[in-house]
Amino acid sequence: MNSKQLLARKDATGAVQTLRDHLHGAGKLARDFEEEFSAISYTAALLHDIGKASEDFQEYLLSAKGHRGSVIHAWQGAFLVDDACALSSEKSAAEQAVQEITREILELAIAKHHGELPDCLDVDGLSTFFDGLATDRKNEIRFSYQEVKDRISYLDLDIAGNYDKSIRDVEHFMQKFNMGGIANSDSFYFYLGLFAKYVYSRLIDADRLDAACFEERRTYRSKSIDWSSLIDRFEKNIRKFDHTSEINKIRNRISEQCRLEGKRSTGIYRLAVPTGGGKTLASLNFALHHAIETNKRRIIYVIPYLSITSQTVKVFREILELDEDDTETLLEHYSSAGGRKDDDTFTNTQSEFDQEEDDEQNAKRKLATERWDSQIIVTTMVRFLETVMSSKSGDLRRFHNMADSIIIFDEIQSLPTNAINLFNEVVSFLSKILGSTIVLCSATQPLLERTSRKNLLLADCPNLIDDSQEYFEKLRRTCVVAATEMKNCDELAEILYLIFDYPHKHHTFKHFEV
Repeated sequence: MNSKQLLARKDATGAVQTLRDHLHGAGKLARDFEEEFSAISYTAALLHDIGKASEDFQEYLLSAKGHRGSVIHAWQGAFLVDDACALSSEKSAAEQAVQEITREILELAIAKHHGELPDCLDVDGLSTFFDGLATDRKNEIRFSYQEVKDRISYLDLDIAGNYDKSIRDVEHFMQKFNMGGIANSDSFYFYLGLFAKYVYSRLIDADRLDAACFEERRTYRSKSIDWSSLIDRFEKNIRKFDHTSEINKIRNRISEQCRLEGKRSTGIYRLAVPTGGGKTLASLNFALHHAIETNKRRIIYVIPYLSITSQTVKVFREILELDEDDTETLLEHYSSAGGRKDDDTFTNTQSEFDQEEDDEQNAKRKLATERWDSQIIVTTMVRFLETVMSSKSGDLRRFHNMADSIIIFDEIQSLPTNAINLFNEVVSFLSKILGSTIVLCSATQPLLERTSRKNLLLADCPNLIDDSQEYFEKLRRTCVVAATEMKNCDELAEILYLIFDYPHKHHTFKHFEV
């Protein structure tokens, strides 16, 4: 049987996609998503559906007998990786360790590309998942493993060569870890887990995207990134603001300083701006110029509260002149985003053309939220952490698109104390391993780096605004007076005079125990 006879799928019209086309198509997508770590991602995608070469799967596909998932086709690719990883006594212990890590990352991604990632260790520390890849299991009839191996010569896989290239990617990951200034060695295992999820994410996205392209009879083309036009719109609309008032002069100075700081290299930074200082637009100004300076792929704006997400999106759309339907440039991904104000059901007042347009737009939005490949994404802290820490393939599919990005965390002081170590590890991994710039925004900066693990790897000069205290003084809106001691009548009269004679009536004075 040649490669043209082995099929990967058949749609409702009877059109078929060959297994060779799907494996190489998904492999190319996984490889091309990002330049770094492309070899191990390519290998995972190239081998993920190799089990479909079995006679059982081909018969199931053509006869339409049985139910979806009734024929196992994921584990065979993991078995091939296991065979390729023949540990040699001639290799050093370090070389064997890297090879073993490569094997486990590939096996995990391939074997579990349907469903979700498992716990690889049980409560007793036993390797329950990888024990399932033992040699005797490969020979079980349900896997048809020998039959699959006999057929894959038609598929041009170069398993040994691609496995060796994958090893070099893992070596590159370990070099980046060792050079990243990571003081806590315990972080290595956390980083390794995130790296495995990252490879898995690239496989999942490539597999589903290639399948969707086949179903829709289209060829995937990566989106072109044009930061210059967004910067032009931003600066044009910023110039329209009133710059005569004192508060707007301060906001303009803060924004301009952020623009200049956009020339900095990739790292983790803090942006301390007082309430009313224009932090939202200032951080966007930094991000746009930093994106074009460092060739970043996207800006992700993470907000802790739903109450301010839509407000932030509105500001972004206005300053960048974006339509509400333009999800390619700006995507909202949170629970209340993208919904209609009225009933979603089709009514007689809505034409079939309008309904078709709505359906098409909803489909675009759904794909955009599944992939996160828009230029600017506004989401919540919950959604961000789900994307990184979930075991579900639907959540993790987005993860790889956080690489080589600018991720801005607004109101970072709201981060729960029990999540600080987790958060520190995640953003440091994103910055040191995946090349993303992190910006921690707040009017009251928490000391996230003051943890016992020392796992927040701030840039050498982390503050984007050096003279922020000056701005805090000028934008001070309240004056707290601890008037807790007993007052006589003359002293009380003086306080009342101060309150009622104060020239700015919108100020509020609160006194305790006078």
